[in-house]
Amino acid sequence: MAKDDKLIAEFFREMKAEDNNLTIPVAPTRTQPRRVWLPYAAAATVVVVILAYLFTTHPASKRVPQIEITLSGSPASTTESLMPVSRGMDAWESPTQSLINDF
Repeated sequence: MAKDDKLIAEFFREMKAEDNNLTIPVAPTRTQPRRVWLPYAAAATVVVVILAYLFTTHPASKRVPQIEITLSGSPASTTESLMPVSRGMDAWESPTQSLINDF
């Protein structure tokens, strides 16, 4: 076993020596991302503010005329049904009642 341990230790020593000889590349410096959306956002905000101002200062010219409906009649008038009532609920008969009747 000692021989295997020595082989493993030697292998890792060689790996460390190779790693020490590696050159590490320099990482590029990070630049700030350009904020392209900022001018568009500012322009959109200005447009929204202008539209809100125009709609709130001149609403009278764009009003739709309103229709007023007034009902007139005597307060004592009664409502009448337009459909004649031939039978009441107490006279209702099931459509299958004839099946129950004795012959």
